[in-house]
Amino acid sequence: DWGWLGYFIGRNKHVQHLCIYSISEEQIRVLMKGVKHNRSIQYFDISDGIRGDAIIDSLAPFIINNSNLKLLRLLFVDIPLRVARSLAEALIQREQKSLTTFSFCQNNLSNEAVEEIIGALSGYTQLESLKIDEDLIGRDQKYYDMLAEIIDLNRITSSKKNAEILRRLRDDTWDEKEDLFIADYDSDCGEYFCSEEGDDWGWLGHFVGRNKQIRGLNLHCLPEEEDEVDA
Repeated sequence: DWGWLGYFIGRNKHVQHLCIYSISEEQIRVLMKGVKHNRSIQYFDISDGIRGDAIIDSLAPFIINNSNLKLLRLLFVDIPLRVARSLAEALIQREQKSLTTFSFCQNNLSNEAVEEIIGALSGYTQLESLKIDEDLIGRDQKYYDMLAEIIDLNRITSSKKNAEILRRLRDDTWDEKEDLFIADYDSDCGEYFCSEEGDDWGWLGHFVGRNKQIRGLNLHCLPEEEDEVDA
């Protein structure tokens, strides 16, 4: 009985992590009616192919009233502009700006929706990790420009070395004497971005494109997927 499960989660004072995977939209809707009353959860993660409309009426008060919430992650939750605005309003109304990790992935977010959410996070000074990740094919220049300064580089790369390369490209601290090598292997002889699973080619291309110091680019590999090549 999902109603009773939600009720008992909602009244519990000790549960800290709640991860919801692979249950139906109606089950989540019923569950969240009780969960929204919980005040102890620090880590909240929904990973399912559901509509944001199905949970926003419960998710918004949960965000507003749970001062212990530190991590919010929504994966494969469809978020139209109306839902994004409700989420943004909940983030603004929240008195404790204590979120440290905010992760949205594959949510069909429009640029307007991204703007609403980013604007609402402006007061969250403790935010350490921000990831808003949409399909490469759905991104445009405005998408990259909005997120470039606040995206968590460690979440879009496969290694600390690759994240550092992106940081230097983004911040225009690249050494003009150094070429950039993009390859599927690593080397200590130069600046090598060793491409592996987890590296975002769209962001790599964006930061190379906007950098003002880089003089040499050596492309020794390409990704397999056509949308990654285009990005």
